[in-house]
Amino acid sequence: MSAGDDTLASLKLPTYINTRKEDVIELLYKPCLQASTRYVRGAGYFRTSVFRLMSEDILNFCINGGKITLLTSTEWGREDYETAIKAYKDYETTGIKEDLSALLNDPNTVEPTRMLCALIQNGNLSLHIAVLRGDIYHQKKGYFEDKHGNIVAFDGSGNETLSALKPYDEGNAESFSVGWSWEPLIWNMYGRAWKEDLDQTFDPNHDSTFPVVKIVDLDPDFIGKWDIDFSLKSHREAARQRHRKMRKKWDEVYGKETREERPPSISNLFEHPAINIPQDLYTHQKTGIRLWKESGKRGILEHATASGKTITAISAIKEQVESGGHAVVLVPSEYLLYQWEEEMRHFLPGISIALLGGGNSDDGILSEMRVSQETGSILLSTIQSFRIDRVQRKVKRLLKQGVEILLVSDECHRLGAPSYSGICSTIIPYTLGLSATPEVEGRPEATQRIIDLLGSIIDRYSLRDALEDGHLSPFDYHVHTTNLSPKEQRDYDDLRAKMKKALAMHIAGEPMSEYLEALIYKSRGIIRGAEGKIPKAVEILRSEFEPGQHWLIYCDNSEMMERVKEEIEVSMPIRPLTYWSGMDRFQRRETLRFFERNGGVILAIKCLDEGVDIPAISHGIVLSSSKTKREWIQRRGRLLRKSKLKSKSVIYDVLALPDSSGEEISFILDELARAAEFSLGSLNRPITHYELSRICREYSINITSVIGDVEEVE
Repeated sequence: MSAGDDTLASLKLPTYINTRKEDVIELLYKPCLQASTRYVRGAGYFRTSVFRLMSEDILNFCINGGKITLLTSTEWGREDYETAIKAYKDYETTGIKEDLSALLNDPNTVEPTRMLCALIQNGNLSLHIAVLRGDIYHQKKGYFEDKHGNIVAFDGSGNETLSALKPYDEGNAESFSVGWSWEPLIWNMYGRAWKEDLDQTFDPNHDSTFPVVKIVDLDPDFIGKWDIDFSLKSHREAARQRHRKMRKKWDEVYGKETREERPPSISNLFEHPAINIPQDLYTHQKTGIRLWKESGKRGILEHATASGKTITAISAIKEQVESGGHAVVLVPSEYLLYQWEEEMRHFLPGISIALLGGGNSDDGILSEMRVSQETGSILLSTIQSFRIDRVQRKVKRLLKQGVEILLVSDECHRLGAPSYSGICSTIIPYTLGLSATPEVEGRPEATQRIIDLLGSIIDRYSLRDALEDGHLSPFDYHVHTTNLSPKEQRDYDDLRAKMKKALAMHIAGEPMSEYLEALIYKSRGIIRGAEGKIPKAVEILRSEFEPGQHWLIYCDNSEMMERVKEEIEVSMPIRPLTYWSGMDRFQRRETLRFFERNGGVILAIKCLDEGVDIPAISHGIVLSSSKTKREWIQRRGRLLRKSKLKSKSVIYDVLALPDSSGEEISFILDELARAAEFSLGSLNRPITHYELSRICREYSINITSVIGDVEEVE
């Protein structure tokens, strides 16, 4: 099949490709090149060696009139750059063209550099460079288009290089997500945004943040031209000089204006207000930094979710790197890795930032940190990637050599896990921990590991403090109740009867048996996943939802999430989005982007709890109750972030209650206590507490046992 003989819509394509397990050339590139007439690609790095993987496919594509448009960064291989420039100049001066068919028919002549030259001279390949101010272009998107307008778009961690696209153990561990225009749901959620992002980047009339120039028109001094250079010092100096020139070019195009002065786009409607660090920090942020410095630059800030912990930490990092020191930032998830990257590139322009984890393996920056510089560097890493032996050896070597490093740990309570004990045993002079709940509930040994690494809690800033200071959205909190079904009630009573016998045999002071713990877990599971919660959620939506709003529904598990989704789609003209751990990183990211732009309803399980920043969420329904304090504190924080798109947040909490005549009803104390604390600071708190009092009377529960402790906390 040659280019254009068939359509992209006839292809059977996967939505996700892992190069460790699958061949991205065979599954994506080859079939799409055969069926399309246009290929547009944005990649942080490009090497002609990639042509070795698909010489025949690329040549057939171009022989049949196909066009390739490539956007990449200023980091080039020296040979590739020189070949490309020569090809453009030869074409302009002599018009010499290579015979693509001859290249195809003689395997001995299909060399990557000759192909690059031939494709340019024949007008099949157009090379463009993105000039960023103080950094490199690092997008990794692309799309194929056929003669009928069908489009296959993809986004992934791989560049347009041999090592990125080689399958299995021969190349890097990369991943690609794929979407196509003839499937509306996938396309509207993912593919369209990937294509539009690339098209807008090439469009000179679009409000972009950097210029794009044809490689032949670019100042050669901007090009990094990869070479093996064993002198770290000379490499860093060349990089600094190149960044200065890039900033100058950026300023020539856009003047001295900052991002904040440019017209807002859809993507930044959800960002924080423009601030200068550290001048515009809030009082509690400045207090936290002051106390941290007074503690020898060691310690943990226990600051409420959504109170600006990231910005507080970036202030400390900024001072560290501007004085020539370096920083390592640890985060617990890929989503937070990229969220932190976006924030730091915004507030720390021109600073060298490398990523480790989420398909990135830039720990080489730890070696560069050995070289003394006026401005330091930052390694941003997931905890999982930071703990590997190779990285730990590099860190310990830096510390042994006296290199000044600041370690920042976001959601630092995650470091308490036994698997991270190696990290916690490292002695690092300067540390900063961030968490709304740094102490690990019920596991003092885990809390101690965190304190050993980071230091003690040096400042507390509660959610009540943040609400009173106006840093969080005011909110209403409504309690709704549903009963267990007859079967759920029978199962619940049976478990409670067994628990009663097990507790009678339990020896005071001894740890609970696994059998007893299992009974407790199962009985709580019935309360958490009660089927009556689902129609109650739909009832709330039907009554309160308005187009344009952003609703988040927390579900207990994937089964509940699917049932809620089905019930909403059957009874309302809404197609809810889902967000859970079974989705790959790109699907999760694009789902959130679509939700931010368009509003609607998103269903989530636990993975949306920690660190995900969607300020526009206006309404939330909590179907998944949790005895773990950290979880519901984080969930409340997700819903209370401030946004210009809402005047207040509204939270609906659905409690499942067993029959008041059942064998045991004491478990509802957990639900009621959580609801009482969830309501702290709500605008309608008297009404909520009236409802909680009514439930307590129904179950003959002393109201002070539920609300009294909460009042004391306040």
